[in-house]
Amino acid sequence: MFKFCVLINWNIVWVTCFFFAQKSIVHAGINEGALSTVDYIRRDGYPLEIYSNITTEDGYLLDIHRIPHGKSQKKRRSQNPVLLVHGLFRSSQDWVFMGAERGLAYLLADRGYDVWLMNVRGSVYSKKHLTMNPDLDPKFWAFSWHEVGLYDLPTAFELIRNVTKRERFCYIGVSEGTTYLYVLTSLKPEYNRNITIAIDLGPIVHLIPTNNTLVKYGSVTEPLWTPLMRFFGLHEGSKIVRILQFLQNLLCTREGIFRILCDIGIFLATGGLNPAYLNKALIPVILEIGGSGSLLEVQHFAQNVNDADFRQFDFGREINLKKYGSVKPPSYNLTKVTSPHAIFYSDGDLIATTADAETLCARIPNCVYKHKIPSRNFSHFDFVLAENVLSLVYEKVFYLLDKYDDLSNK
Repeated sequence: MFKFCVLINWNIVWVTCFFFAQKSIVHAGINEGALSTVDYIRRDGYPLEIYSNITTEDGYLLDIHRIPHGKSQKKRRSQNPVLLVHGLFRSSQDWVFMGAERGLAYLLADRGYDVWLMNVRGSVYSKKHLTMNPDLDPKFWAFSWHEVGLYDLPTAFELIRNVTKRERFCYIGVSEGTTYLYVLTSLKPEYNRNITIAIDLGPIVHLIPTNNTLVKYGSVTEPLWTPLMRFFGLHEGSKIVRILQFLQNLLCTREGIFRILCDIGIFLATGGLNPAYLNKALIPVILEIGGSGSLLEVQHFAQNVNDADFRQFDFGREINLKKYGSVKPPSYNLTKVTSPHAIFYSDGDLIATTADAETLCARIPNCVYKHKIPSRNFSHFDFVLAENVLSLVYEKVFYLLDKYDDLSNK
């Protein structure tokens, strides 16, 4: 009882801090001093195509970026497009801001692949709608990762098919970017045939069991903090980025107890990232390019942790009965996910744990490859940030893409 009271008090403090800190920071979304995805790609000398305002079935407007080939190539070696999909509160910048030596989009383009960079609804480049203003209409943010999978991915798939005239392509998702595809292919299995192979980097499906204190207690107290968030009008994820910027400036630029608190915060919030292996200069850069998204995405994950299941959003008894015909929301049927999946995971990842990854591989019918990163210091964010990500992860990704590209063209 005492622990629960402490948790309640902590959440009240956190949300109150959230409310006042957001008023202390003038700008949201991308910091004016940060480069955009377009800026990075042009700066680094790669070809670029921009597809703007691609409309989803429910009226959201998406921007999708394309690197059709590498710097020195006029013609692609592969006929197989690759779609890269970012995680929660992120954007297509994640695949390019580490530069040509470690940015996965560049590495793939230089290997001859046709690279497509997704920006899902609510992210910084896709914060648009046909009729709703994201700054004025809270209904704009009434979506979770369920809607991203159900509406945004089919829209991107159709664009790629129309432009490339290819029916099949490779899919690489990181973190929540993997969740979207499991939603789509479990609910609409016909989309499995579009996937040559799906590469799951730190897949988030079960989140059970979690060793992350922030995830565990944040989920337990979900019934408390979600109404508080709504009361304060905190609907979008860019406000989380703003509070992290505020705390980073407050704690991570000082020494002593402030630096200790900063390191603890980094470790918990990033799923085990070891501050000793992180270039501190990257922190403000990462926060500056942080995207946006709906807080319902976080709530949906918290519900799944509490229910120990991968299921649709829980709207409460009354709405569930109307929407689903049952008191509890239905589970996603993973046996319908028949496209080939390769799963990458790490013992050092405190968000997408080893137990989660191995359970997922056992539950889907076509888990063709499973790789545990041989480093206990490899965290959830290291699939993008690690200095040795090329040797630990990407070289195996290249092997799988080449293998399935060859198979698809036979």
